[in-house]
Amino acid sequence: MHEMRAQLHSIHLLLHAMSTWADEYLTLLDDCEKREERLNDWERGFVDSLRRQIEQGRRPSAKQVELLDTIWERATARG
Repeated sequence: MHEMRAQLHSIHLLLHAMSTWADEYLTLLDDCEKREERLNDWERGFVDSLRRQIEQGRRPSAKQVELLDTIWERATARG
């Protein structure tokens, strides 16, 4: 019983830590997905892939963050 409780505590801590770093990325991805008509096929695939990666607890690389920022800027631009 103690081992299971310790495992659950570890999972809870992992999810809490993930939510702190992942929240901003997931918000940017949500914004892009809401405007998916403004994205090309490659960008849609990138956004989907990056979401899966982050949901699996894997941090994006610097290049992925840079690409997401570029896609987000274009998708959310007025006009």
